[in-house]
Amino acid sequence: MEIMIPCAECARAVSMPDNGFGPEGVVLRSRTVHVQEHNLYRAVCPEGHQLVAILDNLPFELLFESGLEALVDGYLRESVSSFAAALERLYEFSIRVQLTGEKVEVNQLELMWKSVAAQSERQLGMYIGLRTLKDGRQPVLMPQSQSKFRNSVIHKGYFPDSAEAFNFGEMVFKLILEEVMRLDECFKDAVSIQTHLHREKATKSLKKEDPPPYMFGFGLAVADRADRPFSDVVTKAQASMRRRRAGEAPPASDSRSNDTRS
Repeated sequence: MEIMIPCAECARAVSMPDNGFGPEGVVLRSRTVHVQEHNLYRAVCPEGHQLVAILDNLPFELLFESGLEALVDGYLRESVSSFAAALERLYEFSIRVQLTGEKVEVNQLELMWKSVAAQSERQLGMYIGLRTLKDGRQPVLMPQSQSKFRNSVIHKGYFPDSAEAFNFGEMVFKLILEEVMRLDECFKDAVSIQTHLHREKATKSLKKEDPPPYMFGFGLAVADRADRPFSDVVTKAQASMRRRRAGEAPPASDSRSNDTRS
């Protein structure tokens, strides 16, 4: 999966009244890069500006977007795999948020997670237990039929058709959206803490010679918390891919940045 890093220097030049450029015809530069695990990106924009940036989007948001791109590009097995991984990472985020909301210290949370990090069934059980304890009822989970479908694709090499991949993505979209909206409502402060910790992990990869990085992020399908038909989500992903492959920067409504440099 590729993303486009906007150039903060170019953006500042556009906003300065004495830069010699009017608002018409000014092109905001960006650089296309592959998504990286540590979320820290270094690149050079077409104008020669050095880019050091931290992507603000969470892992489950990026994984779901990767599934969308694979779906619209016709890589159906890959789309199901990414959608399934997005749901698992959403459960991890939810567990971390809920335990943070219960005042579990960060170091203890990390020790706990190491004991279940390689076992998705234990993670799911922990998520079900926390949700049931908080809400007094078991959460809505992936239907058994879809769970069998996922296992067939991931573990047995099954090739899904487009309708099967679409339906699986739609189901995961609804599950993720319901959970992130619940977390925002019930654990607002804990969500902020975990999001901040996610950003801090990226800063550990900074080098001494790096300038202060700026934060940027995208209004991805499950990042903007907007409930809408999944067909609309797919259509937007198609348009986004067309723009990126044409070398166009994402529209302002699809991106956000927070320049931390003085």
